Amino acid sequence: MQRDAIDALPLLLGVALLLSGGILFGQTALGSKSVIRNGRFADPAGPTENWSVRSSGLGSMRVVPAEAEGESNVMTVVIKQTSARPWSVELLQVLDSEVERGSTLHINFDYKMSAGYCFHFYWQVEASPWPKLLSLRLTEPVDTWHRLHVAVPIHEAYSAGQTAFSFHLAEKTGTLELRDISATLYPPGFDPETLPSNVKPVLGGDFYDNDWRELVLRKIEQHRRGQLSVQVKTGEQAVPAVKVSIRQLSSSMAFGVEASAALLMPEVLSRRELSALCRRVEPYRETWPQYRPLILENPLFSFVSFYNGFTWREHASWGSKIDQKLVQDTLAAGKSIRGHALYVPAYMFAPTACRSKNRDQLWEALMQQVELMVKRHAGKINSWEVLHGAIEYNELYNFIGVDSLAEVFKTAEKAAPGLAMLVSDLNALGEISEVPLNDLAELLAWLKTEGVSVQGLVLGMNLQRLDVAPQSMEKRLDRLQSQVGLPLHIRNLAVSGENLEAQADMIRDYMLLFFSRPEVVSLSLGELWSPALINARMGFYEADFQPRPAAAMVMKLLQDWQTEAVLVTDAEGRAEFTPYLGEYAISVEQGGRQWQQKFRLSAEQKAGEIVFELGAGQEQ
Repeated sequence: MQRDAIDALPLLLGVALLLSGGILFGQTALGSKSVIRNGRFADPAGPTENWSVRSSGLGSMRVVPAEAEGESNVMTVVIKQTSARPWSVELLQVLDSEVERGSTLHINFDYKMSAGYCFHFYWQVEASPWPKLLSLRLTEPVDTWHRLHVAVPIHEAYSAGQTAFSFHLAEKTGTLELRDISATLYPPGFDPETLPSNVKPVLGGDFYDNDWRELVLRKIEQHRRGQLSVQVKTGEQAVPAVKVSIRQLSSSMAFGVEASAALLMPEVLSRRELSALCRRVEPYRETWPQYRPLILENPLFSFVSFYNGFTWREHASWGSKIDQKLVQDTLAAGKSIRGHALYVPAYMFAPTACRSKNRDQLWEALMQQVELMVKRHAGKINSWEVLHGAIEYNELYNFIGVDSLAEVFKTAEKAAPGLAMLVSDLNALGEISEVPLNDLAELLAWLKTEGVSVQGLVLGMNLQRLDVAPQSMEKRLDRLQSQVGLPLHIRNLAVSGENLEAQADMIRDYMLLFFSRPEVVSLSLGELWSPALINARMGFYEADFQPRPAAAMVMKLLQDWQTEAVLVTDAEGRAEFTPYLGEYAISVEQGGRQWQQKFRLSAEQKAGEIVFELGAGQEQ
């Protein structure tokens, strides 16, 4: 290489970094600043200056001077007694810097800890109930120094003194050593993906936040329970000591499952188009018959949505061979069906022949397909995701025109008047960035201006990575409800987790959140059987169909949210119930005779009174 080229190399590299969006300059961004004070525990005013230290008599915390020149002092924490509140032993620093919306905070520190120990690190709002912007729970023992890096995108502005770094240290006994704590704030426009990160953070909340969970449980009581009074009398005479039973027939939030049409009708698995799925499940062929009852015979699931076999490309190639029989079997099992999906605007979801069609030909083929599917299952599938993934996929409407997004709704409505038409999204609710969710709200507003009547919004919740915790998602739902105001359907709920117990805890918190929201009218779990998934960690059941802790957690919650109760009328002939909202069968028994009625408690009518006139014709 010539000398002048060598001399120019540093300049060229610097220009390249600037032009590539990186405002980087030798690993430091222009406009960035350090926001941590005394991260080396070596301030002249004292080794813990700027830090709040609390030990609560459960252990000790002291700064050990560096062993060699140039090294950092070490905060050494020894925990001898645990606490149900890990913050009973805490190392905390309030940030005296303002944090601008759109900026990025990059946090780093070294740690060592003994086997069996664990600790939490939070960046939190320093006010009750201390909402978490970042949550880490570190459990892997390291006997040599390990440097942690994590980048946190910031979606709200915070003033100086409003947030803090907090180490919660008393969950387990053991020893922890910390040193070289740093935090650099990068200005808006900086890409957090360019910063090193070697942990899996939870942003916008904490799966160990009992205070938040208690608030959500109170909201469930407020939004999902009602009052039901049963009066039993003969003429004007109250009838005491009569047994009154109530049994829930349906919930105010429908629960369902996303299932594979191919696994429910395994005769099609030999088709070439299904070779990848077949390879995953072939080692467990003898267990295939267990898939159908898992999906269709669980009384806690009221609906099914088929994630394969019904989209345009798959229906044309193999779904049309089985869809009518599958729909018939599903309805016979007492389940309703939500159709997925009529228009997914990407070529990979359209038949291969569509790639060679011109604009008019493709437009016509798309509308014919929408009309075909709606009419083919008219009276059986009464709810369709008419448009799916329009924020993530745009190939088809970029080619045939954005007005195709509205026209598919009009075509579906004309083919089956009264059809419940939904817009379905992949995962805007769970993305780090709020841009997809904002784009989704804009799409719905535009469809309304085009004369489209959308009856609900389906939000995907298949979380390969835990970027948004329930606490932050709750705020997103608040904003979405104020902007959109549609009934919400949560689709494809699943969480990837190497630790199965932690996975169950995460599923619990998301389900608690959604059940606490009155605008959420349905929730479907993702594919249940692990071998059917590319990422088997997302499943709820093992290959042998044994339930994982997440499946057990789901079943427990669904059972807890069903009301079945028996009371005896008091001296005034009354029995008072506080059931979950939904439809109920109420029965009264006396002297070997039984009277029955049905009644619905809804969000609009949370209280009701039923009068039983014994011998008045209600006997069954």
